[in-house]
Amino acid sequence: MSKLKLRKCHVAEKLPFIPLEREIDILISSARHRQSCFLRLLKETGMRPIEAWRLKWTDIDHSQRTVNIRTAKRGNPRKLKVSQQLLNMVGGLKKHNFHLFSVSGRKERFNTELEHFTNYYTKFRRRLTSKLQNPRLTQISLYTFRHWKATTEYLRTRDIFHVKQLLGHKRIENTMKYINIANTITTDQAQYICKVAHNAEEATALVENGFDYVTTTPEGLMLFRKRK
Repeated sequence: MSKLKLRKCHVAEKLPFIPLEREIDILISSARHRQSCFLRLLKETGMRPIEAWRLKWTDIDHSQRTVNIRTAKRGNPRKLKVSQQLLNMVGGLKKHNFHLFSVSGRKERFNTELEHFTNYYTKFRRRLTSKLQNPRLTQISLYTFRHWKATTEYLRTRDIFHVKQLLGHKRIENTMKYINIANTITTDQAQYICKVAHNAEEATALVENGFDYVTTTPEGLMLFRKRK
């Protein structure tokens, strides 16, 4: 009796949901300090949640304002810049062991601890969704922060190899989808918040809060913008 050969079923990849920055920020600002710090770290670096959970205190360089990301999923390790605001939040965390977020500090418990944290985040997000009556928040998983960072970084730079390095991808094919995502997002002026800096101190504060420099007017005013 001949064997029946079954066709392989190819499922079309669904593009991830990309929220507005203000929706991510409301989640960060509404969470408790430890959870808020974790979420802001994901937003600024685009690292995988498990990479954030593995971070040690020695991975944070306050003088250089960088975080050293250890690889996950056979990806590439990398060192990324972070804001002073995030470093201040990190400084407010309790030190239980060598790791920033793991209470046990035991590698064999990292996945279980992160699962518990994810469950907390899901419940917290559900309560906030009900309070604000914004169902879009339910679509923002921990991994959504990575998708948001990759997409906005590509929109900012139009450099897919920069995004590949940021995400720690081994293969450029894994990064290419963010070009497609970026092309579906409207890029008109209404999508930007614009700010003016009168001096270096104000300009520094804007850059630390995610604003990009645009130009300097004849009057010496520096113009900045960032996506809503």
